[in-house]
Amino acid sequence: MKLPINKILVGDAAEQLMKLPSKSVHCCVTSPPYFKQRDYGVDGQIGLEDSIDDYISNLMQVFSQVKRVLRDDGTLWVNMGEKIKNKKCLMIPSRVALMISKIMCLRTDIIWHKPNCMLCRKALRIALPGVMNISSCSPSQISITAIWRRSRNPQARRRIIAVPTKRPRL
Repeated sequence: MKLPINKILVGDAAEQLMKLPSKSVHCCVTSPPYFKQRDYGVDGQIGLEDSIDDYISNLMQVFSQVKRVLRDDGTLWVNMGEKIKNKKCLMIPSRVALMISKIMCLRTDIIWHKPNCMLCRKALRIALPGVMNISSCSPSQISITAIWRRSRNPQARRRIIAVPTKRPRL
């Protein structure tokens, strides 16, 4: 199957991904609907499930198809913010990251610092939206190989902190 160039596929994400050949995609970027945030008027839409577990299960159906279509050197970028209920973080991005890490490698969890966002004010600035960088490697491989530490000291900027070569068991 020859892949379309510069064509937007519209429809249910899992169904559209099923139409693509395995290992054919270099990069997937997504910002899934937040849990119980908006009704887009589409039957069966992600985000209006009865429970967080059902929401994450539906997201994982999509991410399983993303894993299938990603090339071995492919990456998935997920922009997902926190959901606050009764002044408590529901930890949905963390829960999703843990589920994704069972089938792919979570490479980096990137904080998207938005000092003026409404969610941050509501949550006393503890809930920042984040971006997850995920690769299609085997989940048994290590997620991060080095961490750069920013410092005012020029000598400290050159230091790299090595991470173990085997992934810790959770």
